[in-house]
Amino acid sequence: MSSAGKAPSASAGLDLVVGPYTNVTLNGSGSSDQDAGIASYSWVQISGPYVAITNADTAHASFAAPDAGPLGASLVFRLQVADPFGLTTRDQCTVNVIDTEPPPVANAGPNQTVAAMRPVALDGSSSYDPVNSTDSYRWKQISGVPVTLSDPTAKSPVFIAPALSGAQSADLVFMLTVTDTYDQLSSTAKCVVTVKPH
Repeated sequence: MSSAGKAPSASAGLDLVVGPYTNVTLNGSGSSDQDAGIASYSWVQISGPYVAITNADTAHASFAAPDAGPLGASLVFRLQVADPFGLTTRDQCTVNVIDTEPPPVANAGPNQTVAAMRPVALDGSSSYDPVNSTDSYRWKQISGVPVTLSDPTAKSPVFIAPALSGAQSADLVFMLTVTDTYDQLSSTAKCVVTVKPH
């Protein structure tokens, strides 16, 4: 059945900045499936001070933000969605809990369209931190034909666009996480590189 061949699209929503003890809603309603709709949602926390997630099996989960102390904290949540055929996709979002200082702002640069087997530069240079200047960068490919980044911790790493076996283009999705090395607050951004055959 051809409809079983396309995985759903997961969207964990925007990164959030909240205060301690705030009731926070995680929003996965932007997830979609072209063929048969989303059959299940699953939210899990993958880093940061532990919180109890309510309605973790729905599009809109929630939790109470902890008291993160004077430095604040970044809580990262991963959403996995599945379609009726069992195909799954994941996405993640960051919730920064702060008293005063805002987190850095990640910018993964514009989406690009490139030719197969050509060098491609990702661009995180527009990321910024309104308070501190000691930020670390981490790029991660989250979907598409796997490629090797020249330096995943660089602002603008380079890779070679993969060769394509057919006549169709392919989308490569990358996530940039920018972390303030002083207080460990972070934010993420994504970009899409569309590879066209020769």
